[in-house]
Amino acid sequence: MNAENDKRILNQFCKFCTRLLKNEICDVYREQNRGQKYKKDITIFPLDDIGDIGIYDNYFKGENAFYINGKTIIITDNRLAKAIRQLPKNKQDVIILSYFIGMSDIEIGRRLNLIQQTVFKRRKQALKLLCNLLQKEDFHYEQEEN
Repeated sequence: MNAENDKRILNQFCKFCTRLLKNEICDVYREQNRGQKYKKDITIFPLDDIGDIGIYDNYFKGENAFYINGKTIIITDNRLAKAIRQLPKNKQDVIILSYFIGMSDIEIGRRLNLIQQTVFKRRKQALKLLCNLLQKEDFHYEQEEN
């Protein structure tokens, strides 16, 4: 009697699984048919209008990448990036590591194999150069008041 009960339960489970799969197939077909009425053949559009149909992402548009010791730093302000690019490479590295990554002079010195005093002098010289370059381009930075 126990074997008959197990067989009955197995048959019920098989019927349940079969019904479940059939319903899922019906759902898939229904979803495909629902999408068909909204699809249009692209050949119905004039070639001049096809460019207006798409969506274009603006990711990384106007961003400037600087590479320092295997790290990529992105600067979005074009005028500032242009001024930083005009600095000598050793001063660029110090400015970017200091102000964009937030490293201390000691950490920068370790990374670039320099002493702390050299890092300080390069940063100070680079800031003067940056100020002069940005003033030539009439760049004004407005600080937020606390």
